[in-house]
Amino acid sequence: MTTSSSALAQFLSDTRLSLWINRGMEALWLLTVILVPLSFLGRDYAVSEAVIAYVEVPKVALLRTLVGLMAILWLIEWGIQGLRPSDSRNESEGFWLRSTVLPSRLAGWLRDQPSRWLILAVWFFLGATLLSTLLSGSFEVSLWGEVPGQDGYSAYTIVAYVLLFGVIATHLKTRAQLWRILGAIVIMGTLVSGVALLQHYGHDFLNLADPAGIGVISTMGNSIFAAAVMMMTIPISLVVATITLQGPDNFIGSFRRKLRLFSLALLVSAIWTLVLTVQLLGITFTFSRGPWMGTLVGLLVFLGLAAVFVGWSTLGRATLLLGIASGAALSIVQWGVPISSVRLWLGIALALVALVSLLNILGWRTFGRACLALGVAATLTAGVILMPSWFNEGLETVDSQPGVSAVVPSFGDTEVAQRFFSIGEYVSTGFFSGRGDTWLRSWELIRDRPWFQFDSLSLPWIRPLVGYGPDLFRYTYLLRSVPQGGSVPVEPDHAHNFFIHQTVEQGLFGLLSSLGLFMAAFLAGAFQLLWQRRSITLVHK
Repeated sequence: MTTSSSALAQFLSDTRLSLWINRGMEALWLLTVILVPLSFLGRDYAVSEAVIAYVEVPKVALLRTLVGLMAILWLIEWGIQGLRPSDSRNESEGFWLRSTVLPSRLAGWLRDQPSRWLILAVWFFLGATLLSTLLSGSFEVSLWGEVPGQDGYSAYTIVAYVLLFGVIATHLKTRAQLWRILGAIVIMGTLVSGVALLQHYGHDFLNLADPAGIGVISTMGNSIFAAAVMMMTIPISLVVATITLQGPDNFIGSFRRKLRLFSLALLVSAIWTLVLTVQLLGITFTFSRGPWMGTLVGLLVFLGLAAVFVGWSTLGRATLLLGIASGAALSIVQWGVPISSVRLWLGIALALVALVSLLNILGWRTFGRACLALGVAATLTAGVILMPSWFNEGLETVDSQPGVSAVVPSFGDTEVAQRFFSIGEYVSTGFFSGRGDTWLRSWELIRDRPWFQFDSLSLPWIRPLVGYGPDLFRYTYLLRSVPQGGSVPVEPDHAHNFFIHQTVEQGLFGLLSSLGLFMAAFLAGAFQLLWQRRSITLVHK
């Protein structure tokens, strides 16, 4: 009896400890989401190889530290589970039994839970990275990185990302956890955008702005990096806003209850409008054309999929919030309305009151259909007006030579409009003259696999499969680099295309594993939307 009681007490103690370990891991991954993008050092705090080391080094160090702590807690959890009263022999036999029938059940195993496709893709990606590291032309560089304290594609950094993925994928199990991580992403995106907004208006109290840059850089050290972060957080913020906004279908009961629900919906709409406006303004003032187009495509795809797979009510919610936020951002950027203007915020408030009141009468479904018609009309109108300007050969941009007048429409006399209208010229000229050459030299590395004359490349026959090794792109690119506008060969540290970069460094296995990450995510999502949508919740969709 005494033995049984002590075993039960030990089991309960282990259970409580496991609970606190899980809470600790969740706290760490939430801190990772919020703090890593925001971390920075003073510009003159340290001198390093990278110009933006003052923001890059602390981010990488913090990421690896937090992931290391998560890994320690994960190992402790495994140890506790191994010490619990159980028949370890039966568990071991069960494992080997499952392993023997795995090939025959693999299809069913993947079909039952499509998220497992992504898990397999991540394992393949990690395996390709480790194999390429072991067979690398420079093992130490591939293991620790070209500069160990900075960001890159070294095995050390990739393992940190995979561990972070593994901890979240195996421990995020409840709806409350999902809301917390989504909330952390929204908070981070709003703070990053807020810092960018302050920089644009000259309130750079953190002393992070780049005096020579075209756009704001927030806490990222580079305007494109800052815009890339906002490009990811804006659609997620819209998704969370759409889910949390209650519709007029719930406005039932007494007048007092209806008034309370109406006021709550109005307050929630106002908060989300402010969040989306800040993020839209933040990404606009980075003047990064690629992320602009990525954000636009992402939002349009979300609205289209919401209309098809979730319903008109969801489309109405999303359109209400995005429409008002976009209108506010457009007023500030295009028509020069001061962000502190009382009239601006009064107009936003009146628009919210009018639309929420209208929705209380029409309902979300009717409003969603109307939004679709108005959205299609607005898109066609914008296309007719703007597309000719994109491909106007005489158009000059903010990058034009001094003394050359800008040939833009009357409504495009702002810096943002000029940057937007220059997308066509950017794609047809500078894009191919710069990145196109990098891709051409990268293809020569992939095809010929050259190496330095003073050294011999080990296992040359396997290089098409495993590449040169992680983080060796800059070194090997010099084998084919040619001068551009000067006597010194260019020395990029990235191919400006993820798949090409992976193929140079990790060969065919790196290309396939990288494609697998994207394909697994899209295929798993498509499978659930097409064949499992009746059995999953609105939040899941």
